[in-house]
Amino acid sequence: MLGIAVLAIVTAPESTAHLYQMSLYIDALAKDIGREPKRIKDLIGINLIADGAQDIVAGLFGGAAGTNYGENNSLMAITRNYSVAVLMVAGTIALCLAFIGKLAALIATIPVAVTGGLSMYLFPVIGMQGIALMQEEKVDLVKSPASLSVGAVILGIGIGGTAIYSSGVFPLNIPILFPSGVPVIVCAVFAGILLNLVYLKFPPPALRNQ
Repeated sequence: MLGIAVLAIVTAPESTAHLYQMSLYIDALAKDIGREPKRIKDLIGINLIADGAQDIVAGLFGGAAGTNYGENNSLMAITRNYSVAVLMVAGTIALCLAFIGKLAALIATIPVAVTGGLSMYLFPVIGMQGIALMQEEKVDLVKSPASLSVGAVILGIGIGGTAIYSSGVFPLNIPILFPSGVPVIVCAVFAGILLNLVYLKFPPPALRNQ
């Protein structure tokens, strides 16, 4: 139970980042077609409440904590299709795939070379969205060593840990919370949060002109 609670906390930064990413692309599209920006990033509070409610319902039925997925954001960014109707149809198809075995078997007939190629393009786009978001939000990694180090620690633990442990789990057993090991993503997120708190409490000195 406590382990699921920790994972729910971990998904909060992910959900927040995804909302900002969607807001970035939707507002850019609105500008292109001459409409007012939607600024859905201002709805972050409602987004987190909805995520929490979803986690509660999922937990009651034995499910895991969830969030809005970066893969979906990448597809929208690639296709520039942000239609709510299209997303609802896609969600319906996903539900059908979960309950209708023949449809799932049909999808499984797609050659691995095709799905693998899509994955090789799709998942790096998620990372590039993060870079685009930092540019849009004017995150200065040159004059802000704190932001630079927080990002470096998260990337180092997240990518390095996954590269070393293919299971994505550090062999560090914590009773009750993580009896089977601590997920790499949990370590990366909490390391970033804790380091950021340290910098908030003890801000680094401003860069001096040479």
